[in-house]
Amino acid sequence: MNKKLLLLLWGYTAWVIATLLYNKKNPSEIKFELEQAKDSWEDNIKVFFNNFIEIHKNLLDSCKSKVLTQENKLIFEKKKWELLKLAEDYKQKAEVLFQQYSVKWKDYAEEWLEKLEKFYNEALEDLETLKQQAPEKFDQAKTKVTSYFEEFKSKFKKVS
Repeated sequence: MNKKLLLLLWGYTAWVIATLLYNKKNPSEIKFELEQAKDSWEDNIKVFFNNFIEIHKNLLDSCKSKVLTQENKLIFEKKKWELLKLAEDYKQKAEVLFQQYSVKWKDYAEEWLEKLEKFYNEALEDLETLKQQAPEKFDQAKTKVTSYFEEFKSKFKKVS
C-alpha cells in the first residue's frame, strides 16, 4: 500500500480513538446542535470547531491530571534546581577562564610580536644574501617584505 495512505489511515484511526475517549457529549447532543445549526454552513463549522476544541481541552485536562502529579512536580523541581546549580557552576568556571585569558592573551600577543620581528629580521638577512646574488630583485622583495611587516605590526598593536 501507499505510505501516504497508511499514514492517513493511522491518523484517522488515532483521531477516532481520541474522539471516542475524550468527547464528553453524546452523539445525540451533537446531532441536536447540528440540527439547530442547519441554517448555514458557518454554523455547522462552528459546531464542529467547538467540539474539536472541547475534545482537545478534555485531552489536555486528562494529560495534566496524569502527568502533573505531586510526585512529578517534586521531581521537576529537583531537576530544575540541579540544572540551575550546574549552570551557576559553568558560569563561575567561564568567568575564571575569561579572567585567565584576558591576562594571558597579552602575553601571547607579545610573544607573537617577538616571533614576527624575529621572522622579519631573518627575512632581512635573506634579502641581504639576495642583494649580493641578484641586486635587481632585491629592492622589490625588500619593499614587499617591509610593507607586509609594517601593516601586520600596526594591526597587531591596535588589537593589543
